[in-house]
Amino acid sequence: MTSKGFIVKTRKKVSRAVYRYGMISPGDHVMAALSGGKDSAVMLEALVYHRRLVPGSFRITAVHVALKELRRHQAHGLDDFCESLNVPLVQIEACLSDEEAPDRSPSCFRCFFVRRKEIFNLAKSMGCNKAAFGHHMDDILETLLINMVYHGEFSTMPPRLVMFGGTLELIRPLALLSAHEVQRYADTLGLPYSPLLCPYEGNVRKDTIRPVLDELLKSHRLARHNLYRSMSRINREYLPAG
Repeated sequence: MTSKGFIVKTRKKVSRAVYRYGMISPGDHVMAALSGGKDSAVMLEALVYHRRLVPGSFRITAVHVALKELRRHQAHGLDDFCESLNVPLVQIEACLSDEEAPDRSPSCFRCFFVRRKEIFNLAKSMGCNKAAFGHHMDDILETLLINMVYHGEFSTMPPRLVMFGGTLELIRPLALLSAHEVQRYADTLGLPYSPLLCPYEGNVRKDTIRPVLDELLKSHRLARHNLYRSMSRINREYLPAG
């Protein structure tokens, strides 16, 4: 497939995800979480392109949460990237330290928690009713396996999640894209991103599950599609009760 054909096909898959899961409606104000990595860059660019095609209009505001402890690892070029897309960018600074446990060392989970909290608070203050994140299908499948193996439950990150009594919805427009498609899309369009932004990045459970998922995906050409589809085709008659 040519590069042009790939870009067209990928954009259609993003639009398909938006429509299939009812992610965005006319009049919505979407806050797009921009970390500086490739996933969020692709998510923002694809959302901007999707907005050109749909009847009605929705607003997009990008947000980047910079952490005081990680100034040396912060993303660069976000202003120029958002300006090229004609998307306003809000940059806020937060602190990783935990007031309830000041001696606790920073971690990947703590970083994730602080960033998301700041994004949700900003969304509320700006009247945004949607918060968009750059998780793709491989992230969703990894989380599914992690929850099955470590928590004994069949759950994952849904493409659309209603939160706070319906005042905010978390959406994942890249839900139908593989990690490889996201990488190729970013590289083909030359989107700006940093490969590693945080010294605390790393998740023992994800690092353990990712090779397992990779092996499953190699076992059958439709493995990724079938694993994802299985989450909406639960045959309870053939599952143990209780």
